[in-house]
Amino acid sequence: MRLFILLLFCFQGNVCSEEKTHCTEQPDSIRVEKGGSVIIPCHFSYLKNDKPEEVRVFWRHATEGRCANNEVIYKHHERWIHADYGGRISMEGNPELERTATIRIQKLRDTDGPMFCCRISLYYNGQPYDSWQNRHGTYIKFKDQFSVEQPDVVPAVIGEDISIPCALHNRSSDAIEEIIWRVGTRDLCFENNEFLIWNTQNITQKFGRWSVQKSENSFLLQIKSITDSDRWQYCCELKTKTRSDGRSSTHGTQVVIADPTQNDPKFTVTQPENITANKGTSVTISCSYTVPPDRNLLWSGVFWRVGSPTGPYAYHPSDLMVHHNYSGRTQLNGSTDLQINGAQDTDTTTYYCFVMLKFCIGTDKTNSVLKYGNGTQLYRSVKNQTSTGQQILILAVYFGIKTFLFVLSIILCAIYMKKSDHTNIQTE
Repeated sequence: MRLFILLLFCFQGNVCSEEKTHCTEQPDSIRVEKGGSVIIPCHFSYLKNDKPEEVRVFWRHATEGRCANNEVIYKHHERWIHADYGGRISMEGNPELERTATIRIQKLRDTDGPMFCCRISLYYNGQPYDSWQNRHGTYIKFKDQFSVEQPDVVPAVIGEDISIPCALHNRSSDAIEEIIWRVGTRDLCFENNEFLIWNTQNITQKFGRWSVQKSENSFLLQIKSITDSDRWQYCCELKTKTRSDGRSSTHGTQVVIADPTQNDPKFTVTQPENITANKGTSVTISCSYTVPPDRNLLWSGVFWRVGSPTGPYAYHPSDLMVHHNYSGRTQLNGSTDLQINGAQDTDTTTYYCFVMLKFCIGTDKTNSVLKYGNGTQLYRSVKNQTSTGQQILILAVYFGIKTFLFVLSIILCAIYMKKSDHTNIQTE
């Protein structure tokens, strides 16, 4: 039956004319609260010419390692939910139209997961003809537990120095005896090679342009003068001094690089030249982009940098990357626009919108491109400046009049006293 369906699609020109191309994209990990809820995104992609009658979404969970063939906990097409998650899982979005398989899990328990993977199946005439599953899944980590966190993506510009944080939660960095950084092209960390090892005897080990720096609650992998050859996945693995436990990322941090000398007219990023804001108010800086229509888009992400294209981050999906001046004050309004809450005088600078597009180019093979806009200058509102100037002028006039009246009263008193003395002399 499966062979028959494939042949049928060949005759329809849907699958045999092109190499099979499908991908999924999930975040590495999400930190959650016990009893709270979590949204686990899953974006997927397949050939545009492939037109199934039905797209079915499945979710698996695993207690450790990869999901592989572990138990299915959710079937979208049947609205079926595993008894352990009864009434707690729901689908976000429309798989057929939006090509997303995102789910929400409510009332989280410490027995849930902790690994969750989405699986996609394409059906024709009630029969599956293509299925695939995310390789690494998403690991949910409770905030009161010891865990390791890395950003999924670090955008960079050729020539700049970058730092990739490997942050510790609920454990001091002094408890770590060894950290191993792996690098490679594979999505799964353990499939990549070790290239830099830090231990308590060598805090600032260097290897060419790479070095490891220890801070209070993280270990930073620093890379000097980024080049095009640094487009890798970077993963950290920690070992404690007691050797009783260790932690590592599942698929680490992807470094994606923008090269301003490369110009793709089909991929553009547009933002206004300038914008004004009043102090203390919220301001939104718009950003839009175009996607090459002939590419198989899997996922897109937006980041905002401040001051220059190599400046700190005003917004990044990972809080680890956001500069402390903007921590807790910025968010995306919609999918691209930067919203700054409680505008300050120090916010009057230039903001650059970075857009990353990830394309599916084969079975579980992707290609990422990065581009940024020309920048938007944020100015203090002229109205606000005028109002402040008026307030200063009013205060100046007020104190001027008050001073004048005070001096005048002294002069009048002096005249009165002199006149009084003169009268007394005449009387005598």
